[in-house]
Amino acid sequence: MSNIYKAANGLEMDLDYKPDVFVEDIEKLSNDEWLEKRRTGIGGSDYGVLYGLSPFNTTKDLYLDKVGLKERLPEGEEDNWAAKEIGHRLEEVVAMIFYKKTGIQPYAVRKMFRHPKYYWMLADVDYFVDIPDRDGNMRTYILEIKTTAFNNKDKWGTEFSPAVPYTYQLQTRSYCAVCNVSGVIICCLFDNNENSLFIRRVDRDLDIEAEIIEAGRNFWQNNVEKRIEPVYTEDGDMILKSVRNRLRNASKINNLELDGDDTVENGDEEYTLEELVDKYFEYSKEKSKYEKKRMEYESQMKKIQAFIETKTNVSEGLIILNDNAEKNCQIKYSKRCRTSINKESLEKMQIVDKELYDELVGKGYLTTSECNIFKPKYVRKGND
Repeated sequence: MSNIYKAANGLEMDLDYKPDVFVEDIEKLSNDEWLEKRRTGIGGSDYGVLYGLSPFNTTKDLYLDKVGLKERLPEGEEDNWAAKEIGHRLEEVVAMIFYKKTGIQPYAVRKMFRHPKYYWMLADVDYFVDIPDRDGNMRTYILEIKTTAFNNKDKWGTEFSPAVPYTYQLQTRSYCAVCNVSGVIICCLFDNNENSLFIRRVDRDLDIEAEIIEAGRNFWQNNVEKRIEPVYTEDGDMILKSVRNRLRNASKINNLELDGDDTVENGDEEYTLEELVDKYFEYSKEKSKYEKKRMEYESQMKKIQAFIETKTNVSEGLIILNDNAEKNCQIKYSKRCRTSINKESLEKMQIVDKELYDELVGKGYLTTSECNIFKPKYVRKGND
């Protein structure tokens, strides 16, 4: 008897399967070998990129990585390298806390799995656990380990209203599809004690899985296999970051003359450089209007602040303004000190105390950072 589920998007899913073992023991792989295996399909964490939710990569970045054209940053230079390393090292500790809190013993299976039908779907999971249902039947769940910063804890809801960030829902539901399990238990540690552990259960949802399968199919078959770069659809910060990462090792020049009729393509859309520059100045002009208004508001706010401070006549402490309403206003006065050295002082140090300057540079106390400045302007032809 077949076990076919027809999802809301029309996809018919045969649920009688076991995942293929793509890598028998991932612990025997070097990091480079593991990355090469990941390039042969779409892993769980890639779906946040496909859905436009990643703060680190665009879909175009993901495409370039899968086809082997993305230049990898040196180890330790990725934006989230520290979070990844901390999370990896704490996996066993978090699993131990989970066992202590629930009495359910996790077991690690250090394999990389592939879906037997949807060959682009990979799963590299942390642990598995077996949990009995109400009828006493054992159900297999994936145990996914996460760590996060304290200021992200609100994204996980509360004890009475639990939540799971959507990127993690996409990741874990893709694991369900690959491994054909009942769901995923997510353990997220946000502090350095066992009471700071969120435990969230994500039960399988075949309709959402079907959407994830189709999103992966579209990207893999229409972009990766056909070698067609996806277009940029993310916000400006993400796109600019992506472009500058690709141009990290670009050549440096003094002057480059381009024709205003030269075109820039983004998928089916095509722009001339002249059109893009005109659009840039149009947005810049509109931004200036709002910037002027913002400065006016800030000026009025500072004026009000000055009037209030003349009345309070304090430099530090807490001021409470009582009124007839049910609420009152609290004004906190505090001092903040910041130590810095300005450009003029640095230039003076290089002249009057060169040995101290070289010593500070040598010990890493003084560092130089680079950034790209984009500053167009109109110049009348014939003027240098």
